[in-house]
Amino acid sequence: MPAVIDSNLLYGWRNKNDELHQPGKDIVEAASSQQLPKLHIPHVFFQETAKHVHNSLGYQKCIRTIDGLIADPQFSVIPLEDGDIR
Repeated sequence: MPAVIDSNLLYGWRNKNDELHQPGKDIVEAASSQQLPKLHIPHVFFQETAKHVHNSLGYQKCIRTIDGLIADPQFSVIPLEDGDIR
């Protein structure tokens, strides 16, 4: 059964100075090594993560973040339906 991850943990994973860096890093690494279920990233959280990484860590880090999440089969960017938002 998949789980959902939000932008706070994803941003923390990328930013070593963020208070959620270690929990975010632990979760992403555990998911990548299949110690956790596949993680779904709602598309709005994916976009928010990319925006914050780009704004605070730069373009190259943003591209590596996007490419890494898309290439990892343990992560899936998913759309949200109207009912999900409500």
